[in-house]
Amino acid sequence: MIVILTGHPGAGKSTVARLLAKKVERAVVAPIDDIRDWVVQGISHPTEWTEETERQFQLAEAVACAAAAVYSDSGFLVMLDHCRNLERWDQMVESHLQGRAVHRFGLFPNLETNLQRNATRGTKAFDTSALNDLIQYLHTVTPGPREGWHLLDTSDQTPEETADSIWSLISR
Repeated sequence: MIVILTGHPGAGKSTVARLLAKKVERAVVAPIDDIRDWVVQGISHPTEWTEETERQFQLAEAVACAAAAVYSDSGFLVMLDHCRNLERWDQMVESHLQGRAVHRFGLFPNLETNLQRNATRGTKAFDTSALNDLIQYLHTVTPGPREGWHLLDTSDQTPEETADSIWSLISR
């Protein structure tokens, strides 16, 4: 099974993915940002979105989906963790993950909670306050209900509670 976790920066995707992984015997967490970091020379950062930035994101997404397919086909629970819009995720599933059990979740805490979580993250090698403007913008375009997706308001949940909610939905 493959679980997609998307949401705004600081929403808790990586933390929840690791908590979900602990619920099974074999699991893989594939943060797509980590795959993007494989680029040593010529990386295009999303602070200025260009055609090259989009190309590099799509390359990392394709690599993550290919790895997810291999691991899933070998009996692992796979979590794909990435801040990307739902339409792009749907395209990735269609292009790279057909025929596999894919569960799609968006983690969308309210703006105040999202900014607070972003401020307290210790997992990034940069000052996460640089993401505040992006987070505020993304909250103006947060998606509404979409077929095939579970969009969760995680404002009042701990990461453990969010992981338990997701686990109850995927283990049905």
